[in-house]
Amino acid sequence: NYANPGFAGSGIEVGGRESSQRLRIDDWTSANNLLLYFEPQATWIVGFAYAITGTALVGQYRFINFLDKDALQCYLAIDRDSVLRFYNGNGTLLAAATKPFSQDNFQFVEVKVTIHTSAGTVQVRVNEETVINATSQATAVTGVNTADSICVGPTVNSGANNNPGVYDDLYVCDTLGPRYTDFLGDVHVEVILPNAAGGINQWAPVGGSPNYTNVDDAAAPDSDTTYNLGSVIGHRDLYKFPALSLVPGQQNELKAVLTNIWLRKDFAGTRTVRPVIALPTGTALGASYGFDGLYAYHVQSIDEINPVSAAAWVPGDIGTAQFGLEIVS
Repeated sequence: NYANPGFAGSGIEVGGRESSQRLRIDDWTSANNLLLYFEPQATWIVGFAYAITGTALVGQYRFINFLDKDALQCYLAIDRDSVLRFYNGNGTLLAAATKPFSQDNFQFVEVKVTIHTSAGTVQVRVNEETVINATSQATAVTGVNTADSICVGPTVNSGANNNPGVYDDLYVCDTLGPRYTDFLGDVHVEVILPNAAGGINQWAPVGGSPNYTNVDDAAAPDSDTTYNLGSVIGHRDLYKFPALSLVPGQQNELKAVLTNIWLRKDFAGTRTVRPVIALPTGTALGASYGFDGLYAYHVQSIDEINPVSAAAWVPGDIGTAQFGLEIVS
């Protein structure tokens, strides 16, 4: 969620890498940020593309903050001299980069931190080159050796009227995933939208037809204007998607697939749904999600491996796959 989402130009805009959108988080008279909540973990890995877009850096700007129950444990910042520095939540400098941060276009920044009161570690990479590597650091200041939320952008207003740049291609990993427990390297997040009806269309389209036209909103869901309505247990609604836009000369390894699900329940009681991934070789059902609120419920289902083949995803899987939902209860 955004804090003060309409303030001073913060928000999503055009101009990201690979013709995508980008996220601007300004630090003016209030702290604007994107706050992500997770289960508590001792080690976090975060990567993002960042570009300084021309406005002078007049004070410290905090890229990424690690928090314990909203209390700041540590953070990565860029200072007025364009050097990346890592601080703990008390403002104590723990480590500084070995060279200034380049202001030429997007740079891909990655930080891996282990939260601990005395044995913490910090690694920071820029374009896959290590610029900070520190051990035996006090990266925890709350007395708890974990962080349960990550704040993108400043947690507090610097008072400096900073408008330094924009983010793109953000990823977050812990050390418990089935495949990714370390740096991913320079990655690109590609958003694709449904472009055809899938093989099973058991929910009723409302406001548009066929079904995929109700869930292909490019900017944000259009609320109750168009949607697909289902109520029968076991009914599925599937959608086809275009192939990925592969970049010539790049590795084109598919790290993971994230399915965004936006739901609304229009009567009392709890309902449960689960994501469906259908490929020519079989169908996989994801974890069930129960929701009891009457309005929008946003779920992100992440598959680091192809759940049908139990092997790594390959780019060609996406053009042949169908994604959708099944009503469980």
